[in-house]
Amino acid sequence: MDAIRCEVCGATQSLPSLEPRRRALCFRCKSEVARGPTLSLDAPLALCLAALIFWALANSIPFITLEYGGIIQTNRVFTGVTALWMDHQYFLSVLVGMTSIAIPGLQLSLACGLMLALRRGVSGGRLRPLSRLLAFIAPGSMPGVYLVGAFVAAVKLSQLATLTPGPGLYCFGAFALLWVIGLGSLDLEGVIEDFRPRRSGR
Repeated sequence: MDAIRCEVCGATQSLPSLEPRRRALCFRCKSEVARGPTLSLDAPLALCLAALIFWALANSIPFITLEYGGIIQTNRVFTGVTALWMDHQYFLSVLVGMTSIAIPGLQLSLACGLMLALRRGVSGGRLRPLSRLLAFIAPGSMPGVYLVGAFVAAVKLSQLATLTPGPGLYCFGAFALLWVIGLGSLDLEGVIEDFRPRRSGR
């Protein structure tokens, strides 16, 4: 339980976990001191968890297979990152790896962790630093750009070699779609506010 202080009369009291759309009233003056969540986390959490699963699959199974002159090469999502690194394009390699692999995974993991914590009754106020971190890294997450770039490269290479989509490509596409829908449907600041007591005592 969190200790909160009434804004009206100053009485300090313990706050239990509140069910959705429930209010907590001050025991002394009966004014509202906190409220339960009004936003459901079920759909965003399910979508983000599914996106995280597809993200893990997309990074661990073949993304695309290239056949040229009798040579068959199987590539994964991180193949482009390593190729850029081996070509001494270190900055571009790190940039592609961070924006297409690392940051999206971290973003989804943080979002799922925050929603699971809120569902377990953790006060939204305690999670605000993590929500600020999530908002900070969000602009650096661009799996959709990576997917478009991969399609453009595939179209150009298709004139020189035979390209076969791998299961990782479909998983990456599903991950990008679920990522957009899941995080787009999540008003995290509103959820944090709903789960946070209006006035906290110290």
